[in-house]
Amino acid sequence: LELTYTDEWTDTASGLIADEDIDLSYDTNWDISSAYAIISPNIDPELDGRIVISYNDHIQPIWERERTILQDGVEVLGKDGTAATNCTSCHTTLDNAVIPASQLDLTSILDPDEGDGLFPRSFVELTTNDREQWLDNVDGLTDRIRSCAVLDDDGNPVLNEAGVPVIDEDPFPVTRSIRSGFANNSDAFFNCFETNSTGQCGAFIQDTSEPPAHCIDGEGTIGGFSIETKNIPDTFDEAQTLMAAAETPSDLTAEPELMYLLREDRTKCSNCHSQTALTPVSPYHSDQPVDMFDINDIALANNSAYDAITNPSNPLISIRPSESALVERVASNHNCWSSDCAADAAEIEAAIASFVATIPKEPLSGGTIGEETTFNHYQLLTPSELRLISEWIDIGAPFYTNPFDPRLYP
Repeated sequence: LELTYTDEWTDTASGLIADEDIDLSYDTNWDISSAYAIISPNIDPELDGRIVISYNDHIQPIWERERTILQDGVEVLGKDGTAATNCTSCHTTLDNAVIPASQLDLTSILDPDEGDGLFPRSFVELTTNDREQWLDNVDGLTDRIRSCAVLDDDGNPVLNEAGVPVIDEDPFPVTRSIRSGFANNSDAFFNCFETNSTGQCGAFIQDTSEPPAHCIDGEGTIGGFSIETKNIPDTFDEAQTLMAAAETPSDLTAEPELMYLLREDRTKCSNCHSQTALTPVSPYHSDQPVDMFDINDIALANNSAYDAITNPSNPLISIRPSESALVERVASNHNCWSSDCAADAAEIEAAIASFVATIPKEPLSGGTIGEETTFNHYQLLTPSELRLISEWIDIGAPFYTNPFDPRLYP
């Protein structure tokens, strides 16, 4: 049951290169209860165990498992505007307030419309065809419907007995991404993770065509599938431009708390990391203004210090302040200015948090699903996770696979 491969046949002594090892073993770090283990012991202890895959116990945790999610090295923002840390950060309706990415809700919220409310939305949306949803101007998140007058053979509206045009209401279909029982035919799902591309991912392709003359779409928003990534601007000038264009314009000519802290005599940072130090050491994140009371000199020093701490090739601060290199360096006893390095690191972290909150972030837009700028899911799931999903699909994508599971008999 532990799938591994090592190439023992290639004659490497003759200069041939052996295939890379493959290990598709289930990850022992998965947070799965031992009571519902994937590999269940056989009744006969002398026989091998068997695989028992239940959706709620083994597949749903994949969508909720915490992982690092980046696009081109930059954080991806989820539907709530914070950094995405799992699949449900984007594949969610936020309690029917937004459109889930690619029309796919992967949350464990029970679906009231299917299976008597016994199944989570993720299970229903992965295994059954669905209707596209949109945000309309009346009901919020609802099915997107195209209403069309029924036409006769001559192209004229068909009227009912009251003389009112007969209207057909047609939903926009969303095809499921997996084919129960056929993992090899579920390319719409697996290609997302096995193809290094920001192109089409999943089965959903949005119909953005104008309705025919005899049809109307109502009023609603069919967008909402874009991803957004944000990062701190790379240079002082870029930050200044964004701050000047903000709803409440500001600038960096004043001395931000972070710059002040790095220049303070007590922190001793400027003793080395300043171009005016006796023995200057790069990066110059603590450059001192020539005249501490001259706003132009302060702006020049801020410019130099800003570019040093946001250098794209070696950034010293992060949009997540606790992960900033400056914090890690001080916490690891790099020239702490007090007897408590942890407290010094916390002070630096707080100053970075204030600084990051002050600087407008650069948006790097995604796009509508089906366009070229969608999120690249390549290798977001691990090989062992994809193997487990594949096996679940091949056995029919059931909700439960163990007929003796006590939860089936409440």
